[in-house]
Amino acid sequence: MIPMLREWRAAGRPITDVRGMAGLRVLLRRLVIDGGPVALGRHVIGDAAYHMNPTLGRGLSMALQGAVRVTDAIRQHPEAPYDQAMAVDAAARGADAAGHASSHRRRRIRPTACSAAGATSRPALLYAMMSA
Repeated sequence: MIPMLREWRAAGRPITDVRGMAGLRVLLRRLVIDGGPVALGRHVIGDAAYHMNPTLGRGLSMALQGAVRVTDAIRQHPEAPYDQAMAVDAAARGADAAGHASSHRRRRIRPTACSAAGATSRPALLYAMMSA
């Protein structure tokens, strides 16, 4: 065993009961509201821009896409923070809306597909979820 990890593997006492995840809403945060930016020279990406359901495994890829959008906007409008904000928002609206809709669709489809497939065992449930 790696000595540094010994403490991590030692038996411990739980401080709470096991808690399930709840309230996994997908939320998008915008810095352009009512047609204008609410802050100039500030851009949000990753967890600052959207709250995603962690079971979808999309957080990192969406954060990277957001970073590319911000980088592109800064390159296109290096001295114009207003134009940067508008460009980032315009690029994000299409991409994030598609991801947001897909997240909601998968959340609704999976349970339906699982029950329709008669998934009662773990392998059957996983297969039904991947097929949805």
